[in-house]
This record gives sequence, structure tokens and C-alpha cells, in this order.
Amino acid sequence: MIAAVATAVACSSTQPLRKTATVDHDQRALYIWQSIRVYDAIQMARDFDPRVDKAFPKGERTVFLEGVRLKFGAPLNMTLPSPRRKFEAVYPLHFEKGDLEMRLSTNERFVVIGLTIGPPKAIPLVRNKTPFGFPLDGRSLVIWGGDGVGVNPNTDGEMQRYAYDVVALDASGRARRTPTVGNADFACFGRKVLAPAAGVVVEAVDGVRDNRPGEANPLVALGNVVVIQHAPAETSVLAHLQRGSVHVKAGQRVRRGQVVGSCGNSGNSTEPHLHFHVQDQAVLQKGAGVLAHFERLRRFGRAQLVDDSPERVAMAGSVEIMSDFAPARGDVIEGAGSAPALGQGARKTGK
Repeated sequence: MIAAVATAVACSSTQPLRKTATVDHDQRALYIWQSIRVYDAIQMARDFDPRVDKAFPKGERTVFLEGVRLKFGAPLNMTLPSPRRKFEAVYPLHFEKGDLEMRLSTNERFVVIGLTIGPPKAIPLVRNKTPFGFPLDGRSLVIWGGDGVGVNPNTDGEMQRYAYDVVALDASGRARRTPTVGNADFACFGRKVLAPAAGVVVEAVDGVRDNRPGEANPLVALGNVVVIQHAPAETSVLAHLQRGSVHVKAGQRVRRGQVVGSCGNSGNSTEPHLHFHVQDQAVLQKGAGVLAHFERLRRFGRAQLVDDSPERVAMAGSVEIMSDFAPARGDVIEGAGSAPALGQGARKTGK
């Protein structure tokens, strides 16, 4: 056994809060840490609320201490956390063979009302650490994307919280021809889709038919898709690809900028576009979204979108070179691998 959990409801009190809150709270943590060091199940419960003592009785404490000693070896030291709340804090515990963390809660009288000791929790990844290139070849318009309500309809979701929906533009800013008859009338259909960074393909699906514009196939939501793991907590998803265009297989290693497929209209999609998101693990249904920043982009301004599928968007007179940039709804962008040199109509901008 390597983890212990004991909780109880906080008791109410009318006593004023003490100014020495953190000292008293740390003292309670030190008593528990000392009991682990000297293997003393009785001392551990010295300041427990009776309900915590009942939830984590002496017998279970003894088994817990034995398990910690066997698995982690000799205790070394405990780190005092900063910052912390007045009556709740997480204390890193360092052992000969590894680390644990202790989450301790007390009431205003500094009686222990909650205790959890277990493996350290992973810090959630909020943005990519691997440098990314933009995954759609050529000039593009971000239909949905970014961090915030109004620019991204996926902000309430978990897996696709920071997803991008992107359409391609031709050199004149046209996204589609009118009248629109089929997928070929969209600039995005057949446009190259690129691996944003080096990695290993964990899933590649091909063979899902492309929809007619205006229709969708929610039974296979992502349609034809390529999923690439770039790092343990960084997996990119490139979806709605064109049927028969997927060039890679599961287990294959890809390089940054490698063509993995073509933009299509498969899955839960009503027009040709690329759905792109990054999540913190390779299992699609279990991942949490990560906000993707791209290393270097050319930005041609931001269109004020009323129609999510505009026929044409206006281009800005000047071009910005964006570094470490997370685009948002309305941004007209292009990978900057072939960007004009600064001083030739382009200017460099940070985040």
C-alpha cells in the first residue's frame, strides 16, 4: 500500500483565526512527517479529528507505514510549500527511492480534518512545449479557435477545449466558389495537411466517405484522422481528412512538415476544413485539451466573421511575422517557412 486517504467534515467554530496559521499548520504536517520517519502509527494521529482517526485507524496506518518503507526506502526530508492556503497545503515528501506528497487540511483550531498521502499529481499541461509548425499548407482562415468564449465553441469541453477549425484560402482570399456545387469548389478540399512536429503516429484512419457540402456524418465524428504523439503529454489530432489521402500508418515516425493527408470533408463536417487540436495524452477519449501555439506564422490580419463559411475575406496591406502564436477566430495566417524577409512588407511581432 503506498497511499492513504482520510477525510472528515470540518467542524464549525466561532473562535477568531490565529495570526500564526501557517506555523501551526506546518507544525501539524511536521508531526505527521516525524511519525513516518520513526514509524509511529500512534503519533501520526496526535492531532486528528476523531472522524479522521476513525476513517484511518491505527491498523491501517501501520500497514501504510510498512508499505511506504518497503517501496520508497528511508525518508529523507519534507519540503514546506509556498504559496499555500491558510488551512490546506500540499507538502512534498522525499524518500530514498522516490517522492510522495501529503495534502493536509485543518480547521481553524488546527485539528487535522483531511489527509491524503500518495504519488505527486502531474501538473496539467496548458500549452504545447514542442515547437509546432502550422498543419495546413498555404494561406488559411481560422473559423474557430483560441482561448475564450466567442472565438471557440469548444471552451466548455475537455478534450477539444482549444480546438481549431481551419479553412484554406487562395491567393485572392477566396474560400469557395459560388455557386457551390461540390467539395471541389472549396479551396480547402485536397489541400496538404502537415505533421506539426516530429512524432509517432498512434492512429490513422482512412476510408470514411467525404460528405456532400451541407451534410454531416456524426456516426464517425472525426472522419478520416491522423493522431500523432509528439511527447508523453502532447498528442495532435488532424481530422476530417479526404478519403484515400492518408499517407501514414500507426507506428510510423513522421517529421515536422511531412504530408500526412489532404484536407477533406469526412465525419461530422458540413464543408471541407481541417479540425486540429492537441491533448495531453494519446487516448482520444481521455485527453484534456492543450492550447496550441505555433512557432512562426505570417498573419495577414483578422477578418470580422459573420458567416462561418465566407466566400472571400479581405487581406491586410501589411504582413506580421508571429512567433509563438496561438491564432484565434478570424485570423488569416500562413506558415512562415517561405515568409518574405523583414523590410519587404513584413514586420515581426511577438505573442
